[in-house]
Amino acid sequence: MNSKLRRKLLENWFALDYILFGDKAPNALSEHRLREYYITKNALVENTKEIYKATKSLTYPDANNLKELYLEGVAVAKECSDEAVKIMNLYENEIASDMSINLTESESWDRPEKVAISRKLLEFAIDYLVYAGTEFETLNESWDGKILVESHKQLRDTLIKYVSFQK
Repeated sequence: MNSKLRRKLLENWFALDYILFGDKAPNALSEHRLREYYITKNALVENTKEIYKATKSLTYPDANNLKELYLEGVAVAKECSDEAVKIMNLYENEIASDMSINLTESESWDRPEKVAISRKLLEFAIDYLVYAGTEFETLNESWDGKILVESHKQLRDTLIKYVSFQK
């Protein structure tokens, strides 16, 4: 694997933690759950590597050391979260319909609806992290590409389960 791709994947590694846990480290998970989280996260990064190879279009970080990569990862995570909110706002009606809730009646949201919206935002943020800057459409042109997309969804959803949505 070339060094540019390695740096991009490390940036994503850091960004995933920030998207899912914010300033908190995932180390708050129990030892067993933390191990499972890292196994799943590694699988997602490996899947992402294959997506990047298949799409052949990508921007690479300019970081020269691990600290710079971490900082770029955090910046990218914040951008992805912002984009997720924009996507949610842009497609509010379609998303609400898919989720069977009314987003405009925020005062009446009960806890399950808030959790569903939080999960959807995390899905969008992680998808944006992986697919931004790629030729995503090319993945749907082949059987292998479709498998990569489905694998990404499954791994993403599994990672999101490690986030606590408690008050």
